[in-house]
Amino acid sequence: MTMKTWTDAAKRGRKLAMTFGMLLTAMFFLAGCTSVVVCPLPYDANLKEIKLLNNPAVIVDDFVPVMEKYFMEHGIALNRVPESASIGANEYGIRYSARRSWTVIPYLSLAYVRIFKGERLVAEGNYYLSGHSFCLSPYKWQGVETKMKPVYDELLKKYPPAGQKRP
Repeated sequence: MTMKTWTDAAKRGRKLAMTFGMLLTAMFFLAGCTSVVVCPLPYDANLKEIKLLNNPAVIVDDFVPVMEKYFMEHGIALNRVPESASIGANEYGIRYSARRSWTVIPYLSLAYVRIFKGERLVAEGNYYLSGHSFCLSPYKWQGVETKMKPVYDELLKKYPPAGQKRP
């Protein structure tokens, strides 16, 4: 093999490695930016209402209305109460948080919904956008409803839609 052939092969190899590296980097930034972790709400035939403890720090405008919509679709009303309200031993309550981040426009980057019965945590759903500004996926700018639907679907999977009879 001549020196010229060896040099050309090395250049092609480096170019291929660079292309592969850029493709891998792009896949890293476009995929795997979100994480959804859910522990579903155990079934309780008597569950018709949950106290929603207000979190004034949440400035994501449609976060609570979207949550109310999904719970209502499963026949569970959310009763908004002050964050200082107490949850009785046989009552359910929700504590939640949601954060916005900015990259040109605001987007939901973190959210959690924790459901308690009395003081005991019985279910929770978490949404997390890893990478924040570095995540180049166009999905990061989707609305709250699109991002939280998988969380609520899994969280409430043991509760049939409101029109169906509960077991």
